[in-house]
Amino acid sequence: MKRKFALILVCLLTITFFSFYGCGGSNDVTDESVTDKSDNVVESPDDEQDYSDDENDNKPEETPDAYEQLSVNEKFFFDAFKNKISLFKNPASVKIINIVGSYYNQSYFDFSISAQNSFGATISEGYLLFTKLWTAPDSEEIKYGNYGNTALAGMMMSYSDFSDTTFFSAYAKLSIIDPDTQDCDNYTYSVSKINNAIKEYQVENGWL
Repeated sequence: MKRKFALILVCLLTITFFSFYGCGGSNDVTDESVTDKSDNVVESPDDEQDYSDDENDNKPEETPDAYEQLSVNEKFFFDAFKNKISLFKNPASVKIINIVGSYYNQSYFDFSISAQNSFGATISEGYLLFTKLWTAPDSEEIKYGNYGNTALAGMMMSYSDFSDTTFFSAYAKLSIIDPDTQDCDNYTYSVSKINNAIKEYQVENGWL
């Protein structure tokens, strides 16, 4: 009888033990059981993200002005020619067709222009633009009788005016039309870049 009673008591104790610990104990959550890990995390300098490069990558690249994209020699031509644009009937229509070349160390340029005339028609014409004081080679006199051997800086004339004019002496004309090899410059000029600079100048002046 005692043995049976002892066996029953052991069973009851076993059931009570598993009933208490099997449910995980208390359901209360205390501050000690859950800690704020964010308080214990220390960011190292290596963990910090640098967004400055990303911001710079997202910024649009500034395009240089058309004038600033010209070479030194192209700027020299443009600076001399831009003051002549306003002399045309429609300054907004002025465009360089080609630049044949420059001569006597850029003393003058030989080039062609397209522009609208007073009737609104677009025509093309060749021009000579003297950018420096120019004197025909080996000329001892500025004038040869009533004819000149010299052109002043800033003078621009069309091919037709050059052919019809009696301003230049025959020798000066020949020196301009057919300069010797040593008097021909080797500079190159980008017509497209110069026209971009001209367009920029036209916009600045309110012509476009």
